[in-house]
Amino acid sequence: LKDEYKLSHLSSLIRFYRDYVDFLVTNHQPERALEVAESSRSHVLEERMGGEATVEKHGAQDYLRLARQTHAVLLEYWLCPGKSYVWTITPGAIRIHSLPSASVIQPLIESYRAMITSGRNPLETSSESGQRLSTILLTPLAEATAADAQFIVVEDGGLHSFPLQSLPAPRDSHKFWIEHATVAIAPSLNYLASRAHSAEAQPTARTAMDLLVIGEPSGSSPQYPHLEFAAQEIDSIAS
Repeated sequence: LKDEYKLSHLSSLIRFYRDYVDFLVTNHQPERALEVAESSRSHVLEERMGGEATVEKHGAQDYLRLARQTHAVLLEYWLCPGKSYVWTITPGAIRIHSLPSASVIQPLIESYRAMITSGRNPLETSSESGQRLSTILLTPLAEATAADAQFIVVEDGGLHSFPLQSLPAPRDSHKFWIEHATVAIAPSLNYLASRAHSAEAQPTARTAMDLLVIGEPSGSSPQYPHLEFAAQEIDSIAS
């Protein structure tokens, strides 16, 4: 009932999930390991939502079905102090790839983020951290998918606050990944599968979509001049 007990319990629970996932991967059960990783995310989501909603538990076959329904490659990252993994889920298969530990990936994330926030173009500065991150995080999926595929990414650890789409494309280091792929972010596969199941069970009439467009800011300095055609672009999108 006390916060200090909750934090202690959560810390133990995280260690348990990490050990369990490693155990299943070592014993050649990558699909079950994915289900366990998703179970941990569902637990956290339910805690964050304060009991307002329940995230149903789903299995490997549900994730394959979700890939077919969304016409996308599903990516699930699992970053840990020891072993890290990424699962790639396509309509026909679930694959797992081993990644370096979070202690290797996190400094690269911080270095690349610092370069972006400083206003430098990482493609022009030959960013070593960007190339290494692209090799670590994107090359495994590039080997199994088409270059122009759609992706739904479930992030983990330091990736939660990192623009994964801004990394150099794995097949073309002169362009950003977002120039080759359509990328969406999701909190968990179970969350998406639950919503897809609810939509199938209770189909509703499609309503008009709302859109918020923000643009045409006032220039704050000569370095960022007024965008001459921004207003026309916004009007074009609205129409």
